Amino acid sequence: MIALIDEPPAAEGRVLAAWRRVYIEPGTIQASQIIGSLQQKYGDPGPKEPVREAETSMWREPSGNGCRDLYRWGQPQALASRWTDEGKDLALTAPDGTPMPGAIYPTVLTDPSDPRRNEALGCGPFLTANLNFDASRMQASGYGARGMDVVDQTLTDIGPYLEAFEASREILAEQLTSASEAAFDAPGGPDMVGLRLGMSIGEAEEIVRARLGDAARKFGATGVPHGTGGYADGSLYVAEDNRELIALLEDPAAPGRLVAVWRRIYAPAGTSAQAVLRDIKAKYGEPAWFDDGTGEYFFADAQAPSCEVAYRSVLAWRKTGRTLGRRHGWRAG
Repeated sequence: MIALIDEPPAAEGRVLAAWRRVYIEPGTIQASQIIGSLQQKYGDPGPKEPVREAETSMWREPSGNGCRDLYRWGQPQALASRWTDEGKDLALTAPDGTPMPGAIYPTVLTDPSDPRRNEALGCGPFLTANLNFDASRMQASGYGARGMDVVDQTLTDIGPYLEAFEASREILAEQLTSASEAAFDAPGGPDMVGLRLGMSIGEAEEIVRARLGDAARKFGATGVPHGTGGYADGSLYVAEDNRELIALLEDPAAPGRLVAVWRRIYAPAGTSAQAVLRDIKAKYGEPAWFDDGTGEYFFADAQAPSCEVAYRSVLAWRKTGRTLGRRHGWRAG
């Protein structure tokens, strides 16, 4: 299989990354033959860096020597988490019947908010190869082969891809301005303590004040990251006892309208998590999906895998340790 990756609309139709995988019947080709072919075409990855099985071999320019750790490690996600079949779930499985894993890319390539982004811009082109011949070894040992041998290759250049990604975000933001205004011209969707996306900020503030009381403190913000990857203005309200917080976010694309809400409750010790979840399900129904890493439930009408991937990527960014202080943009006033 071969994947060709572009970045529309800024670089639509231009290959910015590629990935190739070959499944091989156990015992039909030796790992040394593959290694020999790679060395014949590309040479050794670097001085004293021969191609080895079960290691990630990396061919790069001298500017990329400091970027090897970005490519050395990674955990593949299921192929279906990033690819679809004309908008439907991808039903590809590996030869052993398990969900087919995707390619292992540097995290900074798939998450532009990665703190190593700036150092990765100058890495230059990287060609990687990873050989896994466990199936042949199992067969030779008499245990019987499970699955197939695998050869994975990737071709990437982080800098040009991230530049195209950022350019695409700017283009899309311009295109979505009018659409955003229309999307938030009236309240709609589920409510959170009476708050609905699209209602006026004034109405939303009245609901929050009625809930948290006049003694609630208000904090302002600019540049608060929200789910679209863009930025919004907002107000954070904190109850007098600090046990409940509600943030109201707005955006220049829909001035004066509520475009996102965040709420947190600090529950007393001994509160039953199952009882809370039961109450939430009674209001919103069964969750669309659940994130094991953060313990968060998602309730949504959208079932497309791309929606799940988008929200999970935000969770991964959040787990880097950002707080409500200056780094997150909230300030008193």
